[in-house]
Amino acid sequence: GARHDGSTVSPHGYRGLTASAFSLPWRSAKDAQLITRDKLTDSYHRQAMQLFRKQELDEAIGYWNKIIELNPNHSLAPGYKARALEMKQQLQKIGPGS
Repeated sequence: GARHDGSTVSPHGYRGLTASAFSLPWRSAKDAQLITRDKLTDSYHRQAMQLFRKQELDEAIGYWNKIIELNPNHSLAPGYKARALEMKQQLQKIGPGS
């Protein structure tokens, strides 16, 4: 028969910190802060990616810096920032107008 231990599985599965924070029976101010922080860093990352694709590297790096400031353990920002810095160096070597 069915299990009746009260456990439920989220239809969305678990997506990192945000999903597990929502599944807690209580929410402290710290959890709320983390959820807000993650929403903000997600939004910043999307903006940074759009800028990165347009090769607006300084602006993209600016967003990744903000993300790293808010969340030093962000999984994506440091790697993308490093790639953007590398691209910037390569573009500087080539020089403008080529």
